[in-house]
Amino acid sequence: MNCWKCADEGTILVGTGLYGSIRILCPECGGREGKEKMLADDYQRIAKSYAIYPKELEKLRNFSCLGICYTALGLAGEAGEFANKVKKILRDGEGQLPPSETLRELADELGDVTWYLSQAAQEIGFDLSTIMRMNLDKLHQRKLAGTIKGSGDKR
Repeated sequence: MNCWKCADEGTILVGTGLYGSIRILCPECGGREGKEKMLADDYQRIAKSYAIYPKELEKLRNFSCLGICYTALGLAGEAGEFANKVKKILRDGEGQLPPSETLRELADELGDVTWYLSQAAQEIGFDLSTIMRMNLDKLHQRKLAGTIKGSGDKR
C-alpha cells in the first residue's frame, strides 16, 4: 500500500476508520491517513490509479479527445445521479433535511463526481489545486467587479 503523502510503498495498514477510510502508518513520513484532510492533488494522484477505460475505447486511444469525452460523460452522469437524489428529497421530503443515510448516499455520489472531475482535469493536463485556484481567482474578480450575479463566462 502506498502512502498518500509521500507515495512510499512500505506503509502498514492499521485498520479502517469512519466510513471505511483506510488508516495507514508510513515509515517514511509518519503520515496517518484518516484524520488528516487529503489535499486535492493527493486525491487526484491516487484516483488516477483507478482509471480503467472500457476496452473498446482503449483501441481508439489514438483518438485524442477520448479521455476528455469519456470523463465528461461520466461527470455529467454522476452529477445527474446526485441531482436526481436531491430532486427526490424535494419531492418526498416536504422541505425537511433527509435522514443521515440519505445524506451519506449524496456524499457517495459527490465522491463519484469528484473522481470524474479529477480524471477530466488530468485529461486536460491540470491538477485540481490549479483549477480550484483559477476558479477562486475568477470569483474574486467577479466580486470586485460586482458581477457575481448574472450570466455568461465573460462578465
